[in-house]
Amino acid sequence: MAHGQISFDLFDFAFGQKKLYKNVKIFSDICAHSSGNMYYYPEYSYRTHNLKFTNELYHNLTRKIAWEAVFRIRLSHGYQ
Repeated sequence: MAHGQISFDLFDFAFGQKKLYKNVKIFSDICAHSSGNMYYYPEYSYRTHNLKFTNELYHNLTRKIAWEAVFRIRLSHGYQ
């Protein structure tokens, strides 16, 4: 990633049980080593996290240090 001047920013939305184990350490290491950011939303709820997510996404897309950007949305099978 450093050779290609790529930083890895990740928005992680965790759905499910409160006590379910979620291994975000691996992804946070990728973000840290590529000078990216990880945004983690445990127990994601549209009502409680919508403003936070909107502000963080806006900041991420409009910061002045980005030269090129690719925006991909990946969802689990069955979502539209």
